[in-house]
Amino acid sequence: MKKQIGQHYMPLLWGTIAVGLTLCAAIPAFTQDATYKVGERVEAITLGVWREAEVLEIKDNGYYVLRYLPDGESFWQGSNLIRHIQAKTPTKAPVQNPNKGNAPTKVANNAAPNLAAKPQPKSIRELFGSREPHKIKDSKAPARGAITAALAKKYFIGQTEGLSGGKLYLLENVKLEVGGGVPYHPNLGAFEAINVRVPLYPIRGSYLSYQCRNLVTEYVGPRGKNANRYSNPKATGYCYKNTFGDWRCFMADPNATSPENARHNVAPPQ
Repeated sequence: MKKQIGQHYMPLLWGTIAVGLTLCAAIPAFTQDATYKVGERVEAITLGVWREAEVLEIKDNGYYVLRYLPDGESFWQGSNLIRHIQAKTPTKAPVQNPNKGNAPTKVANNAAPNLAAKPQPKSIRELFGSREPHKIKDSKAPARGAITAALAKKYFIGQTEGLSGGKLYLLENVKLEVGGGVPYHPNLGAFEAINVRVPLYPIRGSYLSYQCRNLVTEYVGPRGKNANRYSNPKATGYCYKNTFGDWRCFMADPNATSPENARHNVAPPQ
């Protein structure tokens, strides 16, 4: 029975083999890509970057054995991921001057300037069209005893002027006087890191405060009109010493922003 079944399917088997041979004969044999040669320097791509490599061996399946230069390990790479070395813009080497001990002469920089990049102003004067804010190095004097009016004025100006929230704050025409020391009491208000063992000194006076807008990033009007000015004719506050040994002085007039004391679009202090 098995013999009969085998004889029955034998013509079909030979027919299948014949068809397969015909199809194989119709497919052209792989032709080795002769574009790249052993010892040739090429470029192979890896991780999206073309790197220089040397052809070590040509395989008969469309692959090459390469070695990244100068001293990389060998690896396999398909021909579709290899290319001839691309032409690069030549860079002039420094010219040696034999008359000056082979000192290299300057080579012109052919790189095109970035016309879109504009130099950004760095100083407060350039950003706000004003003078620089006053700064103080330290505020520890006096180490003992009452603070003087001169020191209170210096600390008040130096600790108030400066940048905050993208705006510049400046003071002008500051006048103040210092009262007698009083012991700390919570009803006087909140004082950051206050040394409660040292008396507080009330201060009062007057000044002009300026809030200046940035000419580069914020203000778009005419130059010299980028500030708001507030008059503080009846300013009051305190000078106190904190636990770090530094004096802190502040005062303000609660009516400074009222219509009679506020002026908008004025020139900042110069």
